[in-house]
Amino acid sequence: MIKYYIGIIIIILCFTMSCNNEYKANSPLVIVIKLQAAETLTDFEDAKKYIDINKVYSNHPDSISPEEAWKQSVEFLYNLGKDKKFTNIFKYYEYDICENIKKDKATVSFKALSSGASIKEIIYMLELQNKEWKIIRIECVK
Repeated sequence: MIKYYIGIIIIILCFTMSCNNEYKANSPLVIVIKLQAAETLTDFEDAKKYIDINKVYSNHPDSISPEEAWKQSVEFLYNLGKDKKFTNIFKYYEYDICENIKKDKATVSFKALSSGASIKEIIYMLELQNKEWKIIRIECVK
């Protein structure tokens, strides 16, 4: 059921973002959504298209590779989502979403609408690499 909803969201976004015939890179927001969808489904090969794993996970405290740290993080959240107390469905309606693009750098931020949220803001930083946006850093503000 989750795959169905994520698929519909991605298809709608793709149709609305590709109105003309000339190639245009997906917007930073679309890249973040595609990464979240791929990670929710633990589709590592697809998720790698949207994230620079070495930049995001290079400072991981454990002595494992950045890719292994990323996979462990995604699998932990995936398994946590199986518990009835938690969900791995991102509730976009609970956030103000802001996209800011400056030349080859961009940020996408999700600011919690609830003042009691444990995470106040999630910030994705992206850069243009080979005409495609890639996530290079993720910050959570508590």
